[in-house]
Amino acid sequence: MNIFLLDRITSLNLGKSASALKCITYSDEILRNHFTENPILPGIFIIEGLSQLSGFLVTTTINQDPKIFKDALLLNVTKFNFHQPSVPGDCLEYHSVLNSICGDIAEFNVQAVCNGEVRCKGTIKQMLIDRYEKQSDPQWLEAYKAWTLNLPDCPPLR
Repeated sequence: MNIFLLDRITSLNLGKSASALKCITYSDEILRNHFTENPILPGIFIIEGLSQLSGFLVTTTINQDPKIFKDALLLNVTKFNFHQPSVPGDCLEYHSVLNSICGDIAEFNVQAVCNGEVRCKGTIKQMLIDRYEKQSDPQWLEAYKAWTLNLPDCPPLR
């Protein structure tokens, strides 16, 4: 099962940064049992959304080389602070900046912003692993198409 926690990629600067949107709605399955009377998007799902954006950034960057085909896995979350809860009706702007790639470890500064206010920020690391299948999962390809629909100069996903 794939859980996609991004609605749309809004910018991509290969090797440097990416931004995306996640609009929180009452119909989000993950809110169903998370405080029924006062739904809040769990922080772990915000971190996962930021990780998905960071993985998109780094794999889109490194997989331009036809000899390389890697996936990114969340390895570490540090210095993460939440400043206020995110609730239905909020539209979070996710931002990821690639700090470094050292061997098979990539480090990012990430943050989620709503209406100009930082909701959370921190640092994540991802491990880059070789893919055994040299073609992306069909469900992932569909998500990639939806995420990047109006994004100019976005490289194709392999």
